[in-house]
Amino acid sequence: MRVMRAFRILIVVKWLQGLRVLLQTVMIAFKSMIWTSMIVAILLYIFGVMFTQGTFDYCAGRGGCDPDYDFQLLRRFGRIESSLLSLFQTMTSGISWDLLVIQLKKLPVMYTVIFITYVGVSYFAILNVVTGIFVETTLQVANCDREALIQEELRAREKYVKQVQSIFREMDDDKDDVITIEEFKKAMKDKRILAYFNALQLDFTDIMTLFVLLDRDQNGSINLDEFLRGCMRLKGEAKSLDLAKLQYEVEWVMHNLSFLLDQVGNLNGSIGQQQGRVKTDSWTLAVRGSDSHKEHRDADKADQSGHEVKARRTLPGFKKLSLAGDSMPSEGAERDSREHGSAKHGSPRHVSQVRLANMVPGEYTFKPQGE
Repeated sequence: MRVMRAFRILIVVKWLQGLRVLLQTVMIAFKSMIWTSMIVAILLYIFGVMFTQGTFDYCAGRGGCDPDYDFQLLRRFGRIESSLLSLFQTMTSGISWDLLVIQLKKLPVMYTVIFITYVGVSYFAILNVVTGIFVETTLQVANCDREALIQEELRAREKYVKQVQSIFREMDDDKDDVITIEEFKKAMKDKRILAYFNALQLDFTDIMTLFVLLDRDQNGSINLDEFLRGCMRLKGEAKSLDLAKLQYEVEWVMHNLSFLLDQVGNLNGSIGQQQGRVKTDSWTLAVRGSDSHKEHRDADKADQSGHEVKARRTLPGFKKLSLAGDSMPSEGAERDSREHGSAKHGSPRHVSQVRLANMVPGEYTFKPQGE
C-alpha cells in the first residue's frame, strides 16, 4: 500500500516528472537490458578465456612465473574470474586500460592486439548500444506519458502566448490595444519583428491577406484576442487535422449546394406545373365557351327548325323555308307573319319575304307552292 501511495505521489506531483519518466524508462528497458547483459557476459567470457589461457602459456613457457615480476599479470589474468573482472573494469572505466596493456606486453604481441580490439568493441559497440536503448526508451516513455504531454503542452502554450503578447505590444505604437493596418504594415517592415515571427513558426509573405485573416470581425483593426487566435491558428504548417477539417467543410458546402440546386429544380418544376395548369384552365374555359356557343347555335337551329315546321303548318300555301341572312328578326317580320297568318284563312296574298320572330338571327323567304 505504501508503495502504491508513493507511485501516486510521483504521478500527481509536477516537479517529480523527471523521476517518474526515469523510473518508467528503467522498467520498460529492463527486458532489453537483460539481453544486453547476456551479450556483454558472452563477450567478457570469450576475451577472459583468451587472456587467461595466454597467461598460462606464458608461465608454462618459462617454467613458472616469478611472483615478484609477474605479480600484476597473475593478479589481473591469472584466473578466469580475475580476467572477467579486469575486462569489466576496463569497459566501465573502473581501471585505466593502459595499465593492462603494460602487463600484456609480457605476452606475445597478439594478445595486445586482441585487448585493443576488445576495448574498441566494448566502447564503440556495446556501450553505445546500451546508451541508445536507454535514450530510445526514455523518448518513448516521455511521448507516451499522457500527464507529461499535457503539462508540457500547457507550458509550451503559455510560453507561446506570452511571446505573442510581447509582439503585439511592440506592434501597437499608440498603445490603444488595437493594431490598425498602418501600424501592421509598419511593423511588418521591421526585420526584428519578422525574425520574431519566424521564431514562432509564423511565416508571413502577403501582408494584406494576413491582416484580413487576423481581423475576424472585419472592422479594420486587430485586438489582442484576434491576434492571439490568429497566430495560434496560423502557426506552423498545415497538419493532417487541418486538411481533414478543410475537406469536411468543402464536402459540407458541396452537399448543401447540391441540396439547394435540387430545391431550385423542384421549385422550377412546381412553377412549370402551375403555369401548365393555368394554360389548361384557360384552354378549358375557351373550350367550354366554344361548346356553350355551339350549344346556343344548336339551340337556335332547333328553334329555327321548330319555326319552319310551325310556318309550314301555319302557311300551307308555301312550300319551302330558306335561309337568307343572319340579321335579327324585326317588327316588320312580325307583321309579315301576321299577314301570312291571315293568308291561312283564304286571303290570296303574295308574300315574297317573311321574317319570323323568336328564331335564330337570319332572313327566311317563303315561296308559294304555285311558283
